[in-house]
Amino acid sequence: MSRGGKRPGAGKPKGHKASHTLAAQTFRKYLIRRVIKEKKPVIDALLKAAKEKNVVAIKEIMDRVIGKPTDNVDITTKGEKIYNWQDYAQKPENKGKTKP
Repeated sequence: MSRGGKRPGAGKPKGHKASHTLAAQTFRKYLIRRVIKEKKPVIDALLKAAKEKNVVAIKEIMDRVIGKPTDNVDITTKGEKIYNWQDYAQKPENKGKTKP
């Protein structure tokens, strides 16, 4: 008697999607069709809110039209300046120095 392990035909078939995933995809398609059909009032409402200084509406417009700003994170130098050590070492005035 087999007690687990890899068996031929075991598991879900390749490409299987969970029912909640299928439901979410169906809802997304429906929502896209509705928004495309009624885009003018949606855009008008968003622009009106932005003109009334609604920060969320302004941010949404900026993110969608211009794109979200990139976030530069320094994960290697902890804020220290990066030097090209080969160029630094090759200059005659820096001979023997270990730091700029």
